[in-house]
Formats: sequence, C-alpha cells, structure tokens
Amino acid sequence: MILFGLLSWMPVIMAVVVFTAVILALSYMLIVARKKLVAQGDVKIILWGRWYLCHV
Repeated sequence: MILFGLLSWMPVIMAVVVFTAVILALSYMLIVARKKLVAQGDVKIILWGRWYLCHV
C-alpha cells in the first residue's frame, strides 16, 4: 500500500526535478553568455571623424 502511494506522487516529483534542472541550466547559460558577450573597459566610438570614449 505504501508503494502505491509513492508511485502516485512520482510524476509530480519528476516534474519538479525536471523544472528545477531546466531553470538552473538556463540561469547558468545566461551567466556564461553575459560574461563572454559584455565588453569590459573603455570603448572608442568614431562617428563622422569625431571619437567618443565610453566606459562599459
């Protein structure tokens, strides 16, 4: 009887585990992408012969 009760909750438990894993994976990907794509430091922008220094 106890085994039957545990098996009825198994899909719910698996759904929570999969949902948590997906959220953690997406968070990790966003953190890694931000570190790789965001420029760090000063950026020199040249428009029509004039340059502008921007700190990113």
